[in-house]
Amino acid sequence: IRLSRLNKEHFLVNSDLIEFVEETPHTVLSMMSGRKLVVSETSEEVRERVIAYKQKVFGVERLNTPKEQGDYMEQTTI
Repeated sequence: IRLSRLNKEHFLVNSDLIEFVEETPHTVLSMMSGRKLVVSETSEEVRERVIAYKQKVFGVERLNTPKEQGDYMEQTTI
């Protein structure tokens, strides 16, 4: 996903390697490697970009309700 550093420089992050996102007050991505990345986007914006990217990659339309999301997850679990 495309994100911005605090100095507005853009960079790409592999969203599969994000362990968690927190706001402290800046948004900090904690990566699986242990590296921390500070970005200008809010945690909600990061979340929305990850969802949009996954939908694009996997060809899934946005699901509207938690029940529909649960049904989808049950169908796609390996």
